[in-house]
Amino acid sequence: MSGVLQAVLNAGGRRQIDVVISANSSNYTLTASSESGYVAGFSDITLTINAGIYVWATTRSTVALTCTGFASGDTLNIVNLGRIMGGGGFGGAGTNTGTVVPATSGGTAISLTGISPTIDNTNASAYIGGGGGGGGYGQSVPIKGSTFVAGGGGGAGGGDGGDYGSSGGAFNAGGTGG
Repeated sequence: MSGVLQAVLNAGGRRQIDVVISANSSNYTLTASSESGYVAGFSDITLTINAGIYVWATTRSTVALTCTGFASGDTLNIVNLGRIMGGGGFGGAGTNTGTVVPATSGGTAISLTGISPTIDNTNASAYIGGGGGGGGYGQSVPIKGSTFVAGGGGGAGGGDGGDYGSSGGAFNAGGTGG
């Protein structure tokens, strides 16, 4: 660290770092310690997600926005003008045996390690976990010589729909979540 920078920091100076997400992004990670100008314990980071921008998780087991690498004394301000969406859960599957394969829960939108941020979400934007999948229909119903069952829809955030089947095979019936 340069002597001038050390003198500024010793006098109570703080580093202001602005990070802007201006394009749709999946599984975005902000690692404070990797940002240009970062000084551990003396950095104030503002992360802005621009209006109309989506930050999403590609699966329910990944996170849409991860913030990590902070030291004690750092601050984080998230200005969310867009959408931060966890991955959607899978829809339940119906079976022709009368049982149901359960739907799964949705995923995490934001994961924070070592920091408690301020989140400005005042412009009607959202940060949401993925929706759980819809339940499957598991009763066998004979229709014109075949047995049909139905799968549930996928949860919001892109979850896959559950399967349905007939005596002739299984098909993906539940729609993908939006």
